[in-house]
Amino acid sequence: MARITGKGSFAGVPFLIEDTQSIGGGRRLVKHDFPLKDEGLTEDLGKRTRSYNVACLVIGDDHTKQAEKLIAALEKGKGTLKHPYFKTLDVLVEDFTANYSTSHQRVTRFDITFTPDLEAKAPNKKKNTLFAALDKYNDAINALSDEFAKQLDEVMEFMELLSDNPLTQLVDSALDFVENVFDGIGTVMSSVGDLKNQALGFKNRLTNLMKQPSILAKTLMRLFKFSGFGGVKNAGKTHRTFAPMTAIKQQQILHHLLRDRLDYATNGKTEINNALFKQVINAKKANLPAADILKRYGAGLGQAELGNALLDKMQFDFARLIQATLVTELAKAAVEGLTQSLESDEPLLAKSDVERLIVELDEQFEEVILANADAENWQSYTALDALRLAVIEDLRTRGEQLAKTKRVQLTDSFPALVVQQQHSGSAENWLQLVERNHITHPLFCGGGNHIEVLQ
Repeated sequence: MARITGKGSFAGVPFLIEDTQSIGGGRRLVKHDFPLKDEGLTEDLGKRTRSYNVACLVIGDDHTKQAEKLIAALEKGKGTLKHPYFKTLDVLVEDFTANYSTSHQRVTRFDITFTPDLEAKAPNKKKNTLFAALDKYNDAINALSDEFAKQLDEVMEFMELLSDNPLTQLVDSALDFVENVFDGIGTVMSSVGDLKNQALGFKNRLTNLMKQPSILAKTLMRLFKFSGFGGVKNAGKTHRTFAPMTAIKQQQILHHLLRDRLDYATNGKTEINNALFKQVINAKKANLPAADILKRYGAGLGQAELGNALLDKMQFDFARLIQATLVTELAKAAVEGLTQSLESDEPLLAKSDVERLIVELDEQFEEVILANADAENWQSYTALDALRLAVIEDLRTRGEQLAKTKRVQLTDSFPALVVQQQHSGSAENWLQLVERNHITHPLFCGGGNHIEVLQ
């Protein structure tokens, strides 16, 4: 079960929920009273459209600006509501109230009533969901690299005020992070390619790459491109190396492994407050001397401490970029694996595989989307959310063309050919049964085991 947080958003504008969240509903009843009659008539016209009542707030020194963004989104009237209890809904705004209070500083509270957007729309049968998903993938890759490059530029500019050799410090910090992430994964990753060797090459080029943040971002992201470490192979009629779920599972293993390494690399570090970071950067752009910036915005930090805080921020930016890239690459692998499965004469993917994949992708996207919202990386936030929606729509739409599966428990040992015939009515696809269930000896499916049979 996914962890419930207090974070939500409407039309891409984030907020925090508070107090009671409620759903209104009921029946549409019409009461008729007749002259000179004691008894009337009550008609039930059906279910009343639900209303979603959200009590939320925005908080911070810039709470009025945050409130203005949310008000502007609400006044448009239509958008996507993301709520920890109501999940993701397309809604219309019925009414809202923004409450400012002198007794509660730095907070603006909202009471909002949403109604589901139930406008009937015929499905566009000609829509190319695969093209839309791949297009949003490219948008997400560009947004992530552009925002990372911009932030790294800002850190580097300010480090020049604090250090005589800022590039050396930045490179050393980045090397420390990369080594913490990639060292020790060689034995685990050996089955999915030469990722560690590629990481070594990246480390050797880091000094030059640090001078070009945009190229640095794209180079780092290329380490995790699915085709770079033994991804889905081209299917052909003459060989059976095509196994989309196996390849996708390699990406899932990589994601979980590197997620642990990212946690290890940032363990014990605290990211600088985003509002403080922006104040420092804006002061630098206004050409204020370093001493004045420290005095006004240093929050009690000395010059060396502020420099270390900025280096830590860079490492958190690295971590967010890697984690978001892993999710986007898994999404791309999923849609490409589905494509190859549909084009293959002997597909191994089934509807149940796609359904499980949708749930996992949705959870992973939600995590990186919220992480970028917390960091106020709005460009990445928007692009990742658009990619999530496009990929899930594609998997749901095209996944309907896949075969269903039947899960059975064998009461005795049978040849795979017989099992396929018994449970699907045809023995033609018995090789798929063998590969899907990793049966080591095709002649015997062991009794007592659970297996999945494509229908």
